[in-house]
Amino acid sequence: MKIKTLKPIELRDQWSDEAKHFTPWLASEQGMNLLGEALGMELQLDDTEVWVGNYHADIVTKDILNNEYVVIENQLTTTNHDHIGKLFTYSASFGANVLVWIAERLREEHRQAIDWFNDITTENVDFYGIEMELFQIGNSDFAPHLKIVSKPNESTRTIRAEKQKLT
Repeated sequence: MKIKTLKPIELRDQWSDEAKHFTPWLASEQGMNLLGEALGMELQLDDTEVWVGNYHADIVTKDILNNEYVVIENQLTTTNHDHIGKLFTYSASFGANVLVWIAERLREEHRQAIDWFNDITTENVDFYGIEMELFQIGNSDFAPHLKIVSKPNESTRTIRAEKQKLT
């Protein structure tokens, strides 16, 4: 049996423009299924590039299992402060219960911020930080992989909720 190596691919080798190429792919049936599987949700696309004030929310979906809005901010680069601000603004506009930030790489300070938001939120709002990866074996098609690097910590939330009941 011949074994080949897995080769990482730069996201921009597949999608040269975030709004024109990456967002439409992520909002496609394939992208929504991949993301829904990673999050444990059934996502139904609401719209892409939705006007919110002077900006566009990348992707607005609903988790059809609980009929809650999910707002997705995506980047083809490493995370930055601009995008986390947009994610919160868009989520507030839609009353989203799930905030998802997908990027090529999450900076450590942004992962810590998402962890902190999850720790201080007792219920009804979940924050996810996801790194998007592409791989190839030999000359195969590119294969996407979503790596969740920050997600809600249910045990911390349960303890926090119980503490609030005591006070």
